[in-house]
Amino acid sequence: MEVTEVTKAQIINMVAADANLNSREAKQAIDAFINIVKMQLRNHHDVHLTGFGRFQVRPTTPRVCRNFQTGEKITTEPRLRATFRQSTTLKAVINGRR
Repeated sequence: MEVTEVTKAQIINMVAADANLNSREAKQAIDAFINIVKMQLRNHHDVHLTGFGRFQVRPTTPRVCRNFQTGEKITTEPRLRATFRQSTTLKAVINGRR
């Protein structure tokens, strides 16, 4: 199966056509959505989109690594990362069951 990507510009054009908007309005809507998701995640809030999935912020655990030049063991700092969990509806659509 070949995997292709869709760019933000292509999504803007699709939204404009689907919602009967001009490209500028569609771009503003997409940009607003992205900014809202970013700000909610930055404030450690989950973003749940029914029928699509959930964006979450999860902590990473510290790991022990090695500096290859000196051989010294280094422990990484715990960080936060954004994750996405697909809904069962989206999973069914992707797998051709809906």
